[in-house]
Amino acid sequence: MITNNTFTSAATVLLSLNAAPGTVVTQNNLLGEASSTAIDILNCGKLGNNPTLIANNTILLLGPSSSGDAIAAHQDGSGTTIVKILNNNISTNKQGTGLHVFQFLITNISLLVQGNDFHNNKIGVLLIGDNTTTADVDMGGGDLGSLGGNDFRGYSRPVSQTSAAIVQTQAPFRVTKATQNIFPSGIEPFSFVFVNGQGTVVVDPPLSDPRAFVQTLYNQLLGRSGAALRTRLLGQRPQHPGPGCCRQQHPEGPARRSAASSMPSTSASSAGKQTPPAATAGSTSCNTAGPRSSWRTCS
Repeated sequence: MITNNTFTSAATVLLSLNAAPGTVVTQNNLLGEASSTAIDILNCGKLGNNPTLIANNTILLLGPSSSGDAIAAHQDGSGTTIVKILNNNISTNKQGTGLHVFQFLITNISLLVQGNDFHNNKIGVLLIGDNTTTADVDMGGGDLGSLGGNDFRGYSRPVSQTSAAIVQTQAPFRVTKATQNIFPSGIEPFSFVFVNGQGTVVVDPPLSDPRAFVQTLYNQLLGRSGAALRTRLLGQRPQHPGPGCCRQQHPEGPARRSAASSMPSTSASSAGKQTPPAATAGSTSCNTAGPRSSWRTCS
């Protein structure tokens, strides 16, 4: 594990991971030159069931060059690269690339990308293929389970191969998923994506403005993606943890609770238990017996 460090250097690569499967890199600060690569990941797959993890780091590359990569993930030969890139603050001061992905064997590399701030780069994510397809990079809604939540604001139009939120090139048969991400409000998100050739990058639907606001707070304050809040904002009902989740002890003890349980019900659930008369659709109420003062609401 590489955690709670500060890397400040003018070196070409600040932190190199080579054939180091399952390495965890988290809570670090990396400050380098604009022409540098802050984190280089080569042939780093799983250790047991645990992929390589790059999470909650702050990366800043400064200077006039446009050749730098905040994170480069690649593989060569028969090596395998399997990485989760979660909730990093990634900035090349609008000069370089936030995440650069390339490979020798397409089948040997996959990345789950979620909750990262890519907005302060010239290219947010750059995917380079093999003239057929490219790596399996799930930025939201794909086969690897990414929730999205990446921040792609701050890019201008028209886009090009050298300036866009997402660039996919040399991959005419690749469909890359990047849904539920944050793009400028009120503007078609695909207008910030550049695809060179026939490939596809799916960015619809993005996060709505309220959900983008909540997700940004989660990223900045908690360092994670707000799956539970996003579920609520979608209008889905969270799973109830089970009967009695918030049952309140009657203040007068078991005898009083037993007597209260024999009182007639003013409103009954399908199981025959009491519920408060004021319960409304969309709320979850505890099925507790007794005076109304002892009722509590689960949501």
